[in-house]
Amino acid sequence: MAADHANDSASLREARRRFFEGGDAGAAPVLAETVTRSWHRCRLDGLVTDARPPGACYSESELRERHAGNRRLIEAALPELETIHRQIARTNSAVILADAEGVLLHRYGDPGFDRRAQRVALSPGACWLESERGTNAIGTALAEARAVSVHGPEHFLDCNSFLTCAAAPIRAPDGRTIGLFDVSGDQPTRQLHALGLVRMAALMVENRLLETEFDDAVYVHFHPRREFLGTLGEGIAAFGPDGALLAANASALGHLGTAAGGFNGLFDAELGNAVARASHGTTLLTTRSGLQVHARVSVRGERDQPGRTVVPGTGAAADTPALHHGDDAVAACEARALRVHARGIPVLVEGETGTGKEYLAHRIHHQGPRAGGPLVVVNCAAIPDGLIESELFGYAPGAFTGARREGARGRVHEADGGTLFLDEIGEMPQALQTRLLRVLQEQRVVPVGGGHEESVDFALIAATNRDLAQCVADGTFRADLYYRLNGLRVRLPPLRERADLE
Repeated sequence: MAADHANDSASLREARRRFFEGGDAGAAPVLAETVTRSWHRCRLDGLVTDARPPGACYSESELRERHAGNRRLIEAALPELETIHRQIARTNSAVILADAEGVLLHRYGDPGFDRRAQRVALSPGACWLESERGTNAIGTALAEARAVSVHGPEHFLDCNSFLTCAAAPIRAPDGRTIGLFDVSGDQPTRQLHALGLVRMAALMVENRLLETEFDDAVYVHFHPRREFLGTLGEGIAAFGPDGALLAANASALGHLGTAAGGFNGLFDAELGNAVARASHGTTLLTTRSGLQVHARVSVRGERDQPGRTVVPGTGAAADTPALHHGDDAVAACEARALRVHARGIPVLVEGETGTGKEYLAHRIHHQGPRAGGPLVVVNCAAIPDGLIESELFGYAPGAFTGARREGARGRVHEADGGTLFLDEIGEMPQALQTRLLRVLQEQRVVPVGGGHEESVDFALIAATNRDLAQCVADGTFRADLYYRLNGLRVRLPPLRERADLE
């Protein structure tokens, strides 16, 4: 392996020497065509290999405006950004979200790599278009409109040659590129898995955006093999009430073979009939090309929003089954939480990812005295730092660039008369912890930008997969907010420790 790496590096350096001395890289099988095309573009842009690129192009306030303008992208992408970060932890790398103009919006990385990355401005606020930084995964992926990797000497600028990078564009339902994921690292060898990671993450975000794009749409999820429903390989198509195709993901277009037409022009059924047939599970449909597919069909009402769920109060009709199926420890946790919540005492639910924290919150709300009111779910980790204050507390008209003219109610206000569930509370920025504490103490809220102070009345449930007590000891979480949240602390066991695992 070491010999292969040495040979590839030598071939790359030789191809680079030939190109920059004579304009032709020659026969270099290790050099991708995307790289040679990029090198030619960089030369036409007047770049030179020993140039020093600029630092951050945008100030903190300008970056906040970009965050506001890319709000849907950020909310949909942050969960995948964090997932990739966990997968590449301790590999001397960083995962990055950039917008369609190559401006870095968010970066999560290993501290050791972050220090070196700062030297080339691989940080939020910097622009990494090819015209600014030469050949690099972010700029080249945008220029090529496809996923690319750029390793070491393939970077046009000498100062970036320590990087190995992979990036994949993220497309909106209408096909426009609206951003991209990038994994960059300080590695001696190319990270072969990084390109697959960013491709899969981009697909997940694209599907998430498609599924929340249209009001009152009929969504059809389909695949020739039933076991592929619910995976990244499934086709997703959105149809209007009249059967017109509104949008479809790449997998759906691959199966349907068209980007236009109505439902009954694409499948051998009427839309209403397909909805009825799939009302209790899946149904079989046949495309006009004769391909038989398994399909799930659902009708959407109001658009869901990442990081936010409002479940209207419907009393007993919204009953949620118990979280346990014979595990005495989980049953005891659930019983204590129900009793305490009924007395208006805050409940703090701790546990690893996947233990059922949000499910328990639904159970507590729908079994409690506030079941007739709304359950407002806020994922504190899915909302960007620059937006979370206005999301929680609302904002006055004209409070900031991009704000709606009429202002907006916050999620705390929406929970009035019901339950506010703050998921991933441990990820809340410290500046917001102070304001949340004041709202919890006074039960009154003032929107961002000023305005009329309003009383709110809600029960509180918070959840985290972090050790908040340790966060308090480390100084990253306010002690007084921790004690305010911790009316009853419930810890759900990991699934591997459940007595009712079967």
